[in-house]
Amino acid sequence: MDIWLLENGKVLRPWLTVIEDDYSRCIGCEACVKACTQKVTGALKMKDGKVVKDDRRCIGCGECVLACPTGAWTRRPGSLYRLLIMGRTGKKNPRLAMPFLDRVTEEVVLKVIKITLDYVDKHIRRSLVKEHSGYIVDRTGYPVFRDAVLEGVQLNPEARIAKTIAFIQSVTPAQLDGTEDKDITFPVGREGTRTMKGEAYLKHWATANVYFHVTTAYAILRHNGVKLGKVDFLLGNQAPV
Repeated sequence: MDIWLLENGKVLRPWLTVIEDDYSRCIGCEACVKACTQKVTGALKMKDGKVVKDDRRCIGCGECVLACPTGAWTRRPGSLYRLLIMGRTGKKNPRLAMPFLDRVTEEVVLKVIKITLDYVDKHIRRSLVKEHSGYIVDRTGYPVFRDAVLEGVQLNPEARIAKTIAFIQSVTPAQLDGTEDKDITFPVGREGTRTMKGEAYLKHWATANVYFHVTTAYAILRHNGVKLGKVDFLLGNQAPV
């Protein structure tokens, strides 16, 4: 847990503020669209003479607020925060922290940190001189940690929870080099197993399974009326609105 967010019990660094719009003031000048496209994430587009915001891309930076000549964009009072976990220092296996909670209130951050300290106290290996909380989450598993620290926490409506932590960010090149000829044994069915060489496993099993499940999910969603197309599959959240 990145406790740098706190000082004397107070959250110091807001990650974003919620940006709200007043369409009655919008004159369609596109100043905000140009600012967002040129400086940030391209979350704003023109549609039928008005600006449309893609909440998936908006990071709450406020460039649109600064660019708008009529005050159509405003900041909602109060700040929201991003909470990062699993960062590690040290010479052997350093790791950047990864997002755990996005767009949460100060109250949520404080509660989660308090519960996390209790979680660390429960699971820490006391036989060691020290154990970083990132290693504890690795050992106990992210889903277990997530469910434990969010139990009883009332999240605000804008809150986003990381369903998974990007494991690939924790893997060093040294852990992968030379593993193309390593035997990989994995479960097949309820009780069976199969063994493949590392390179074959990656190319012909793991990657194929990922695309199978993603494609099947898209097919199910389209069958049930969700408006998805090839561009959504290829570009994900970068697809045009």
